[in-house]
Amino acid sequence: MQSIGPPQWKRQSAVPSIPPDMSQALEQLNALPGAIGSLVTDRGGNIIERAFPCLFDDATLSAVSGDVAECASVLGISSASTKTLFLRYAEGIVAIKPLDDGLLLLLCTRESSRELMSRSLDDAAARLRKDITSPALHSDSGPPGWASV
Repeated sequence: MQSIGPPQWKRQSAVPSIPPDMSQALEQLNALPGAIGSLVTDRGGNIIERAFPCLFDDATLSAVSGDVAECASVLGISSASTKTLFLRYAEGIVAIKPLDDGLLLLLCTRESSRELMSRSLDDAAARLRKDITSPALHSDSGPPGWASV
């Protein structure tokens, strides 16, 4: 019989040298009530860092992050934006926060507090804005309309 406990988080980085602040920021977001997982992508939708339960496989998360980056581009969400986009669906909420050269995504249950999610994403984004623009993480390709400011 398996013991019931907190979900097992799978951390995976597409870039060898991820700043520790990035992992810590995702862990803090995942500690929010109702949080399921979080990730950081570059402007092309490539996952830089992720913290999701093992239930979410790499292929699915990669496809979702690519779709989210494309949607952000189509919707005109620029890196200069300070707003958070909240997408509700039957089972939960996806919150997307632009960073200087990427996106921060948080997946939560439907009952999660939008206000708490927003404040926490603002705090995490403030820390991550510096990390994602480092030369090791910079990407010159991505959906049209994305530019570092």
